[in-house]
Amino acid sequence: MEVDAHVGVVVLTPRMGIDRLCSLLAELTTGPVGLSATYPSLDQTPAALRQARLAYATATPGSRELIRYERAPIAVLLAGAPDAAAVVAQAILGPVLALPAVECDVLLGTLRVWFAEHGATAEAAGKLHVHRNTVRYRLKRIEELTGRSLTQPTGLAELHLALEAARILRLPGEG
Repeated sequence: MEVDAHVGVVVLTPRMGIDRLCSLLAELTTGPVGLSATYPSLDQTPAALRQARLAYATATPGSRELIRYERAPIAVLLAGAPDAAAVVAQAILGPVLALPAVECDVLLGTLRVWFAEHGATAEAAGKLHVHRNTVRYRLKRIEELTGRSLTQPTGLAELHLALEAARILRLPGEG
């Protein structure tokens, strides 16, 4: 037990593999969980603890997410370098973050849902309960404000990184 977390080491067996452990933890947890990659020797526990803490830091506050270190590489990189993540978020999303809170929330929420729906505008519109043209308009506004294109690989990657950085750092529009 720690002030802000429960920390444990679990011995995995053929019967209790990592996938089964994750299923059990997902049923039992009331908040976010961070898991390290598996490791073969107890002397690697300090490194695994750092991995678990980084995985936990990537979870959305108030969620019941179970984040495995090796399955969230982008988020883990950003959580591991919060100063650099803040620079990325501000450099790319600065004009959006500077908008009034309501507008910022709407634009970043739309972008997050659009990414979650793999760039499918109609599906994002359905999740957001708006017309697909509204989603298109909002995405176009993000492109105009940031100078990044959602049709170019670099722009797409930069916006995704910045959006993840904003979420992890709990910047405006992400809470």
